[in-house]
Amino acid sequence: MKKTITIILALFCYSCQKKQEKVEIDVPLSVAEKTVSLKNSVLKEMHSENSFQIESAKIFLDNLKFQKSLNGERYKLWSRLINEHSNKTDSLLMEIGIRKNNFSPDVESYDILAVKKENIVSNLLLTYKTYQKSKWQNEISLDTYCQYLLPYKIGKEPFVPECRNYLLNQFLKEKGDSIYSANLVSAAKQVHKWLYSKKYKFKILGNEEQANIPEMSADILDKLNFGTCHQLTVEGVSYMRALGIPASIDFAPTYLNINAGHEWGVSDFRFDALSSF
Repeated sequence: MKKTITIILALFCYSCQKKQEKVEIDVPLSVAEKTVSLKNSVLKEMHSENSFQIESAKIFLDNLKFQKSLNGERYKLWSRLINEHSNKTDSLLMEIGIRKNNFSPDVESYDILAVKKENIVSNLLLTYKTYQKSKWQNEISLDTYCQYLLPYKIGKEPFVPECRNYLLNQFLKEKGDSIYSANLVSAAKQVHKWLYSKKYKFKILGNEEQANIPEMSADILDKLNFGTCHQLTVEGVSYMRALGIPASIDFAPTYLNINAGHEWGVSDFRFDALSSF
């Protein structure tokens, strides 16, 4: 019988509402055409003969056409205020509270119509370089790499090209690269312990609708000290992926005895069963 290794990595055990989203399969012709063009251009730019690297890049590029982002006044305001009031939770809450209900609807757009070839190439190369450094690289299948390590964002937050590199450097400048000499489970524990020390003062506001925080990239969430389980999970999973640890998000529509949902990070450590972390 295979052993299933489970690591509990919930920064905070708190319920919050999980929104249901419809997955769209069809894409406009302009998006499909841009996908083909970008794929050919990126693969030519990579100059690689490594079959794993090229095959994973092809899978990533084929699926890029389905990725969308939400942007608008709310995202721009939150981004600006979080940067201006970093580590000043009370002043940020006050500024947001004044404006939180005065936004026009978010605008949804396809990532591929805005991303640049060089940004995609740099993210693909950085992900593979980090993967190669890890002691656990031989435990990661192509499928796991493509699903739980390679994606450049979690949900519908706008693509920030430097996000993965930012997260990687944030950890390495404090903890160094000895993590890559550890096994996969030990590495995940180290990242969790470090994340908890960063976020132990995080203030839970309730569910997502009450908090009214837009989908944001993890480099911005890294400076946010309040929110819901969603913001904590996005940041945690993004850090794991940036460091070469496969990770994703799971959720429950209702949680314990509270009439609300909850979400948390998961990692496929043995790649035959999904384990929570």
